[in-house]
Amino acid sequence: MIKILVIDDTASNLTLISMMLKGLIEDSIVVTSQNPKEGIKKAQEELPDTILLDIAMPEMDGYEVCENLKSNTATQHIPIIMMTAVHLDSNSRIKGLDIGADAFLAQPIDEAELAAQIKAMLRIKKAEDLLRAEKDLLKELVEEKVKAQQQSEEKYRNVMEYASDGIFIFDSQGQHLDVNQKGCDMTGYSRSEILNMHTEDIIQGKELDQEPLPFDPLLKGKHLVIECQLKHKERKVVIAEISSKKLPDGRILGIVRDITEKKKAEENQEQLEQQLRQAQKLEAIGTLAGGIAHDFNNILQGIIASVQLAKMKIPPMTEEAENLERAFGYCRRGANLVRQILTFSRQTEHQQSVINIVSVIKEVLKMIRSTMPATVEIQQNIPTTCSNISGSLTQIHQVFMNLCTNAEYAMRETGGVLKVQLDEIILGQQEAAAISSEEKELTGGKYLKLSISDTGVGMSQKVQEHIFEPFFTTKPQDEGTGLGLSVVHGIVHNHQGAIRVESQIGQGTKFELFFPTIPEVVKEHKPKALSTWTGNERILLVDDEEPVVDMMKTILSGMGYKVTCFYRGKDALEAFFNAPDSFDLVISDQTMPNMTGEQMAQALLEARPNLPIILMTGFSHIMSQEKAISLGVKHLLLKPIEMDQIGAAIRDALKTK
Repeated sequence: MIKILVIDDTASNLTLISMMLKGLIEDSIVVTSQNPKEGIKKAQEELPDTILLDIAMPEMDGYEVCENLKSNTATQHIPIIMMTAVHLDSNSRIKGLDIGADAFLAQPIDEAELAAQIKAMLRIKKAEDLLRAEKDLLKELVEEKVKAQQQSEEKYRNVMEYASDGIFIFDSQGQHLDVNQKGCDMTGYSRSEILNMHTEDIIQGKELDQEPLPFDPLLKGKHLVIECQLKHKERKVVIAEISSKKLPDGRILGIVRDITEKKKAEENQEQLEQQLRQAQKLEAIGTLAGGIAHDFNNILQGIIASVQLAKMKIPPMTEEAENLERAFGYCRRGANLVRQILTFSRQTEHQQSVINIVSVIKEVLKMIRSTMPATVEIQQNIPTTCSNISGSLTQIHQVFMNLCTNAEYAMRETGGVLKVQLDEIILGQQEAAAISSEEKELTGGKYLKLSISDTGVGMSQKVQEHIFEPFFTTKPQDEGTGLGLSVVHGIVHNHQGAIRVESQIGQGTKFELFFPTIPEVVKEHKPKALSTWTGNERILLVDDEEPVVDMMKTILSGMGYKVTCFYRGKDALEAFFNAPDSFDLVISDQTMPNMTGEQMAQALLEARPNLPIILMTGFSHIMSQEKAISLGVKHLLLKPIEMDQIGAAIRDALKTK
C-alpha cells in the first residue's frame, strides 16, 4: 500500500486532493491534517511514502513545516511536494529547494501533473531507500568476503547468490572467474557466457576514451570505486557503480550496483536547476528591455513629432519632404523594433488569440535583418492574405525567431540563403497521418505550412534524431543551451500542429511547420494616411520629459487646443484643484517620479468622475490597456505616438465626456 500525507489548512482542499489521489494512485492510503503541527506529528507516526504540503498556512507556513521534517532523522528522507495557489517567483522556489522540498505544484492542481509528481517521488524514495539499505549490506558483504576466505564453498555461493548487487570475480588479466545471478541479470548474459568473457566485454568507460577498469592501481592493492556503463546483451543502457579491490589470493572482487535510476534522478534535478537559471536570465533580460524601451520610446516620441511638424510646413513632392518621409519611416521601424524586443523578452502568460501569421513573419524578418551578416541573403515568398491560426502571438513569434536564428548560425561562416515560404494547403487524412509524430496526430483539413530553409552546414541523421531533446546542442558550451528546438517542438504541438525536418550534411536544413487554420481571413495591415484632428478644448498636459512636453504642446496647439503644461504630477493636481472646471481633458505620462500617471488619474477622477483622461507610456510593467480602462481612463497610448493617433484619441475621449 502507498501512504500519502496531505497537510493543508483548508478542509475543502484536503477533501478534493484526497479524492484525486485515491482515483489516480491505486492501493493508496491518504492521511490528512489541517494543522501544521499535527501534520508533523502524523508524519513521524505514519512515515508516509510522500507528503503534499501547502505553503500558505497560519501559525506555521509550509517552509517551516518542510524544514522541521527534513531536520528529523525519522522523516528527512520522505519526498515533499509543496503546493501553492499563487505564482512562485525564483527566490521562493530556491528557498523551498534549499530547505529540502523536492517538487512544487500550482493550485488548482492538474490531475495529470499530480499523478506524475507523486509517481516520480515514489520512484525516487524507493531508489533512495534501496540505496541506503544496500549500502550497509554491501559494506558488510565485502568485509565478510575478505575475512572469510576459508569458509565453505556452500556459504560462499549463498553470499554470492543472495547479494542484491552484481558480484564479479576475475583474475589479474581481467578474465572472469565467477559471477552471481544478479550480475547475470544486470548484463543479460548467462553465467557460462560471462565466464568466457573478459572485463572489457562487460565494462566500458563512462567516456569513450576512458579506460574501462584501471588494473594497475588494483594490482597494487588500491580500492577503486568508479562509475561506468555495462554492455548489456540487449543493448540497454545500464549505468553502474563498481567497487573493486584485490583479494589476498590475488583475485579481484568487483561489486557492481545499478545506479541508472539514481543518475536519471540526478540529471532531472540538474535540468530543473538549469531551467531555473535560464528563467532568471530571461527575467533579467525582460527587465533590461523594459528600461531601454521606456527611454528609447521617449526619444523617438520627440523625433517623430518633430518630423511630422516639419512635414506640415514643407510643400509635398519636394526633396525635403521626401527626406522627412524617409526619416519618419526609420522612426516607425525603430518603434516596431522596440515592440518586437519587448514581445520576445516578455515573461507573461501567453494569451490565446486569432493570429495573422503573415504579420508575425514580416516583423521577425525585419528584426533579424539588422543582425544578420551581409553574406546571408533572405528570400521570402509570403502571400498578402491567408487564413488565421489560433494561439499565442508571443509563442509563434518565439518559434519563428528561433528557427531563423538557427539558420543564420548554420550559415555564419560560409554565407548562404535563408528562404521563408508560407503556403495554405489542404491535407488529406493519409497525408496528415504521414506528417504526424508519436506525440501529436494530425487530422485532415486546411493548414498553413511555414517553411524555413537554409543552405548551411546541415545535420547528420544521428543529430536529427536528438535535436528536439531538452539540453541537446551541437553548439559550443558558451553559445547554446539546447533549449531552443525543444521549446519550438513543444509550442508547435501545443498549437495542434506538427513539425518536419529535412537535412543533409553540406546541403542545408529545412524545417516545415504545419498549423491548423481557422476560417477568418485577415489582410496585411497598411498604415493610414496622416489625418488632421482639430478642436478648441482646454487640455492639461503632464510629462516629466521637458522636450516631450514642448513638442506635444506645439502639436496640440497647432490643432487648435488650449494647452496648459506641467512637468510634475503634484503641480498639475494643484492647478487642477484650484480651478477644476478649467480643463476639458487631461493627457499624462504614466511613468513619472514622485507620482505616477495612474495615481494622478485616480485623484482627478475622484474629484471629477467623468473627466476624460489619456495616459501615455514608453513602457510600463504595471499598466495595461485593461487596467487603464478599469480605472476610468479613456485611452492608454504607447509611445512613440503619431499626430493622428493622439488626435483621434482626443476626439474619441471628448466624445464620451
